[in-house]
Amino acid sequence: MIEQGEKTGLWHELSKNKVLYLMFLPVAVYYLIFAYLPMSGIVVAFKDFNYRDGLFFSPWNGLKNFEYLNSLAFFLYFTTLFNGGLASFYCHTVPAS
Repeated sequence: MIEQGEKTGLWHELSKNKVLYLMFLPVAVYYLIFAYLPMSGIVVAFKDFNYRDGLFFSPWNGLKNFEYLNSLAFFLYFTTLFNGGLASFYCHTVPAS
């Protein structure tokens, strides 16, 4: 219960616990930079991005950018790169006998 004459409010809370909030500040900045700002890049996958309009004003594209993943060309590129990487890994890790 709040007693008569006791200060309440946001500014009083901040001034009373300023050391605690100053300790939390680096953690908040870290998560803002490395967790929330990269999420804006995910929006690019669903947009028809162009530099003139920028990230927020480019038109929405929906899932058209992902139609390529179901095509034969993607399958051929992926298998070629995967097999090449697998062969490279095998040749550099297994000793010749």
